[in-house]
Amino acid sequence: HLPSLEIRENAIDRLVNLYKKTVYKTGGWLTDSGVPDLTRVQLIMSDLGEVEDEIFKNRQQNEIRFKARMKANKKRKKLESEANSNCYNRPAYIPHGQYAPVAIGSTPSPVQNARQESINMRRMGMHTATDGSVVRSNHDAAAALRSMLIEAPSKLNDSEI
Repeated sequence: HLPSLEIRENAIDRLVNLYKKTVYKTGGWLTDSGVPDLTRVQLIMSDLGEVEDEIFKNRQQNEIRFKARMKANKKRKKLESEANSNCYNRPAYIPHGQYAPVAIGSTPSPVQNARQESINMRRMGMHTATDGSVVRSNHDAAAALRSMLIEAPSKLNDSEI
């Protein structure tokens, strides 16, 4: 048993090819009347030792690729679960007023002035981000611009007219 040889990694084919290459160096069979000839076995083992480096390098590369693939899968699943939890668990906009959701079993009040209510809902929807929070950046930017403006004199002098 050698740690470098595994059947799933074509160990049998590798040993057969190795034997075919070294049989000419050995000058005959590996055994003589059932007793192994250790000098001939030593030749095959030394050739196998040269191939072991390649085997272990391939295993290490496979292990690195496997870990990278598992890490990428884990990251992808995490992103998918975050996207699914944000997307499907809560709505981006919850209506208020007459169109607000009502509890099961209660009767909703009849809609009054539906046109004005829909206008109000559209206005509220304009200021809603995808995660349901109110967007304040536009208001903050407008306030910053107003503070930067230089106040004009309220009354013009009569001499300037």
